[in-house]
Amino acid sequence: MVQPTTGAPTMAESGSAATYMGKRFQQQYAYNAETTYVAGEFYWKVERGQKTFNRDFAAGATLLSMERSANELTWSSGSKMDSAMVASAFKLDAKKDMFKRSDVLPVSAALGSSLGCGTIILIVVVIIVLLIILSTCSSSSGGSGSRSSGGSYGGFSSGGGHK
Repeated sequence: MVQPTTGAPTMAESGSAATYMGKRFQQQYAYNAETTYVAGEFYWKVERGQKTFNRDFAAGATLLSMERSANELTWSSGSKMDSAMVASAFKLDAKKDMFKRSDVLPVSAALGSSLGCGTIILIVVVIIVLLIILSTCSSSSGGSGSRSSGGSYGGFSSGGGHK
C-alpha cells in the first residue's frame, strides 16, 4: 500500500539513503522511467509520455519512493503486502500464484537477475566462436601472412628499403 508522504523526507548528498519520520532508508534502485499508459486514480498529475527519475528506498518492510519530473518532486511511502492479500482484494484468488514475487524491479534489474549459468556459458561460447572466425579471416587474407616490402609493418619504409 502506497500513499503520498506528509512532510518531505531528507536525502543524503550521495543519494544512497533517505530519512523519513526518524527512520533511515537505504536506496534499492535508481532509474529513469517513462509513462506509456495511464489508468486509474492518482494523487498527482500523471500523463502519457511523462519522463521521471526515480529512487526507491527500503527499511525492512517499509518503502519510500522519490519521483522527479521536470516540474515536480513527489515522495511516497508504503509497505510491502503479501501477494495473496492483493489477489484476494481484487477477487483473483484462483490466480494468486501470478502475483507471487519477492519484489517489483525496474526492467534493467529484472533482466540482470535472470542471467543463469546456461545463458552465461552460451555467451562465452559465442564469443569464442567469433574470435576463432575473426582470427581465421585475418590470417587467410594476406596469403602466407608475412610481408617483405619494407622495414615497417605497413609495407612502407621512409628509407633504406628500396634500391
